Amino acid sequence: MKSYKISIDVNAKAEDVLGLVTTAEWAEKEARADGALSAKARIEKKDDNFVTLVVDREDPGRGPKGVKDTKNREKSVLTSTWDIKNMNSKWNVRTIGKEKLVKVCGTSKIEPRGDKCRYYDQGEVSISIPIIGDIVARAVVSDIEKAFPGKKGLMEESLKSRA
Repeated sequence: MKSYKISIDVNAKAEDVLGLVTTAEWAEKEARADGALSAKARIEKKDDNFVTLVVDREDPGRGPKGVKDTKNREKSVLTSTWDIKNMNSKWNVRTIGKEKLVKVCGTSKIEPRGDKCRYYDQGEVSISIPIIGDIVARAVVSDIEKAFPGKKGLMEESLKSRA
């Protein structure tokens, strides 16, 4: 199992960022920015306390060394449940056909900082395939860590276009 914990400072109020990240439009945009070949998001449940987003994704598969392979595709479902009051979420990714081998889950949190905020994400990637599982998990975590800082600009740009 490989773990990560990362954060970005966003030049926007926490409430505005929460309003953004709990939309299907954002979930699709974020998935594509993360490298998804296709993404379709929907709000599965929404009330005053919680929002549950579900994103059906298709991503490049990974070869034995963890390198992305666009010839092979993997379908997955990301489910994220946001606690509105506490500005945090629990999420998990189910890789279709590999549910017993691949486990990806984590949490996200938005922390107010005056007229700005800090967005945290932490997760665990476990791939139970002998010999190559750790290599692929390490590559997935590395990709997440490399891409995460780009979310700052994507969030700020998306918030400006909503204003």
